[in-house]
Amino acid sequence: MRYKVPQKIDLEDRIFGPMTMKQFVYVFVGGTTAYLLFGSLAKYFSMTTSLIFASPPALLGLAFAFLKIQDRTFGAFLLSFLMYSFKPKLYLWQRTLDPHLEIKRQKTRKMEIPRKKVDRSDLEKLALLLDTRGNLGKR
Repeated sequence: MRYKVPQKIDLEDRIFGPMTMKQFVYVFVGGTTAYLLFGSLAKYFSMTTSLIFASPPALLGLAFAFLKIQDRTFGAFLLSFLMYSFKPKLYLWQRTLDPHLEIKRQKTRKMEIPRKKVDRSDLEKLALLLDTRGNLGKR
């Protein structure tokens, strides 16, 4: 019996034209916020000033909906940036010692190594061993 296996399950469904539901919500919230902000500020300030204050929510909504940085959504990129900015960093190459820590060092003792007396015959045996590449018995 054959079954239909779903393909491309990692892609979101396109609901509103070329936009997914999540993208539509981002654009809708950003646009609505910008519209309400512009409408309330236009009563008291000039049109240019109202546009300056109303455009960041719209731009943020568009960025969250469509902007991708290094194949990551703007929200994931912003979250990673904020976590990196506020998370304490440990640099191993800038390690400092604790000022209250005392290091006690022991005096090193020199150990005398007894010298081995080397005869001329020992040197000749070593030279023969090196010349024959260890094949002394196959002569």
